[in-house]
Amino acid sequence: MRKMNSSIKQIFSNGISKNKYRFILIRFFSYLLGVVFIFSGFTKLMSFNYFVDKLVQYVDLYFYIPAIIEYREVLSYCICILEIVLGIFLIIYIRNSIVSIIAILFLLVFTYFTAINCFFSISGQRIESCGCFGDVVTLSPFWSFIKSTALLIISSIKWVLIKKKYISVPLKSGRVKY
Repeated sequence: MRKMNSSIKQIFSNGISKNKYRFILIRFFSYLLGVVFIFSGFTKLMSFNYFVDKLVQYVDLYFYIPAIIEYREVLSYCICILEIVLGIFLIIYIRNSIVSIIAILFLLVFTYFTAINCFFSISGQRIESCGCFGDVVTLSPFWSFIKSTALLIISSIKWVLIKKKYISVPLKSGRVKY
């Protein structure tokens, strides 16, 4: 039994390094975020008029910018295409650091709007379905906020793991090597 425990310990200590765990975690988060972005973009394109209506509702309810309402269809197409391209880049692992920053910025905007919709109602009005996945999946404001927050956390952790290779562990002398 003792020999078996030491061999298991040896496999885990020498067989897979911490960098490999980090790489596997980064790849898993990339695939997860990529699939969600691609699914979201395609479902918005499938029910395009529904997504345009949701976009106009958000603009009308929370801030009024006439230019967005005028070009709502163009903006909606751009959002859908950007989501799909971002998802493809995440899955293929192209320009991972830049794509991660763009995903974080994208998710910050979505989380901001879903937080406002979830926690604050303007004159008693609230958008009932976020339109995150078009007309295919309808989420309440609370679950939409939870989804956006979870994806933002995953994307942020992924970015930190990518950038972690540039920051080393503190030296024995107490100084941090950058």
